[in-house]
Amino acid sequence: MTRIPETARTTGLPTILALCLGLLGPGPTPAAAAPSAAELVARSTAAHGGSDRLKESSGWTMRGQVASHLEGVNGKIDLEVALDGSLRTEIRYPDRTEVRILAGALAWNGGRRQQRASKRELSDSMKLQYHRIVAPFELARADPADVVALEPDEQGRPRVQIDWNDRLRTIYAIDPDSGLVVGVRGQMGEGEDLVEFVSEASDFREVEGVLFPYHVTTWVGDSIAAEVTFERIRREDDFPPTTFVPSGNAGDL
Repeated sequence: MTRIPETARTTGLPTILALCLGLLGPGPTPAAAAPSAAELVARSTAAHGGSDRLKESSGWTMRGQVASHLEGVNGKIDLEVALDGSLRTEIRYPDRTEVRILAGALAWNGGRRQQRASKRELSDSMKLQYHRIVAPFELARADPADVVALEPDEQGRPRVQIDWNDRLRTIYAIDPDSGLVVGVRGQMGEGEDLVEFVSEASDFREVEGVLFPYHVTTWVGDSIAAEVTFERIRREDDFPPTTFVPSGNAGDL
């Protein structure tokens, strides 16, 4: 005959019997499975306007104000972006104008009258800027095999990543409540050579059925590099042929 210790008979026996009879109820509920990359993309796509709208548009123009915290100056910014990989950025500061042009793998930068072929680091940063601007469009159009789910960020926001090549990648932070892409981390290089451009988006507004952020803050390292506040965003389906072509002597390509 099995003997029950005195302590069990006096204080622990009810608990032992309850456990045996299942009277204490089930154990802790297992944590819900983290959403897959496909689920996160689908939610983001729906939040930004839906698959049809994001896939059918071919380009947009954006105009607003930019505050450069690195230089301590303010200016006006115009962006023209075609969803074939083309981007034209023109920033007009009080003392100068900066123009950057991206056309697929080619990139140029300079003033308003003349642009020359960009060096690799600047060209890569322009590509990451393009991916940030068109984030919801590219996620909606991406091959599911190219999108990888990551651990949530320090704010608990789910994330997905797309590698563009062995040097460039973009990480998207998705708001768990709205499904909007609210954070974009563009990375180039690896290890000690890694450079990150981190952007946070806010003030989302609807433009022809698509939600765009009207305020974007960008960090380089631990410092705020710039803040952009857009005043107007419009759909553009047909850019002039010279929009993404450099002016003047473009230099060697």
